[in-house]
Amino acid sequence: MSVEQRCWAVCSPEHLIVEDFDTASFCYDRLSGETHLLAPFPAELFRFIKQSPHTASDIAHYLCRFCDEPYSVEWQQRVDRTLADLAALSLVTLGNIKDRCDHC
Repeated sequence: MSVEQRCWAVCSPEHLIVEDFDTASFCYDRLSGETHLLAPFPAELFRFIKQSPHTASDIAHYLCRFCDEPYSVEWQQRVDRTLADLAALSLVTLGNIKDRCDHC
């Protein structure tokens, strides 16, 4: 299965709380006790996939519409880097989750 056919999802969404304060968003993990400060772009990406898992391409196209930006290879790369950053924080995961994702 190719990476493009796999979906990104929030890790343990029932344990993560996102709160907005001014221009910042904070993500608190009730299990680990860690709090992460999210800039607006990764915060919106996180909120989008917290609703349901999506492919990286679907995420990029959603964020294009949300940010009123044209889709481009550079835009997709920005989304891919942001997903990798969120994955490094154990906030999101990439997996074969066809049963939870209509797009896979």
